[in-house]
Amino acid sequence: MLLSYSGITQNSNECLNSIIWSIFSKTKNHGYRYIRGAAALACIYFNQGRSGLLEFFKDIDIDVNDELINTILGKDQECLQKSIVATQKQNDIRERKNQTRFESTAAEANTSEYGGGRH
Repeated sequence: MLLSYSGITQNSNECLNSIIWSIFSKTKNHGYRYIRGAAALACIYFNQGRSGLLEFFKDIDIDVNDELINTILGKDQECLQKSIVATQKQNDIRERKNQTRFESTAAEANTSEYGGGRH
């Protein structure tokens, strides 16, 4: 999963939970149907991104205008780009650590004496 969909956590359950709670306020009491609906929307959002909501709107016969479609797809694209950049940074860090480890191992294995001034 690409950084658990920008939830800045590697635990997908925590990320899904944060999406659910971002849909409605914690300060109000909500009924079972409301929470269940929020959980369903969060699952769609979590698994398919904002573009998954378009299919949901179509299924429940809500007309969506072009502006909303473009906004939804644009935000999904932004999120994907952020995830790609973060993954690339992690790969770069991993590669640098591997290179440092390799150089350190090579330096330890080098048993030649320092021959200052010898040719």
